[in-house]
Amino acid sequence: MATVTVTFTITELCLRTGVSEEELTEIVGLGMIEPHQPQADTWLFDDSAVTIVHRAVRLRNELELDCRELRWR
Repeated sequence: MATVTVTFTITELCLRTGVSEEELTEIVGLGMIEPHQPQADTWLFDDSAVTIVHRAVRLRNELELDCRELRWR
């Protein structure tokens, strides 16, 4: 049986999750998700990153956090 690996570029992940590239960069900086090759010119994320980013956005909204002030910290 073949294994299928799904990956997302930064743009694709942002479109799928509704976060900006700046927010995504901060999420990566906090270690919540990690690109496959962090030193590469183009980051690629696996499909589990979608779930994690959705969870982070949901928690931010539920807790009514202002990320402009907190900068995801």
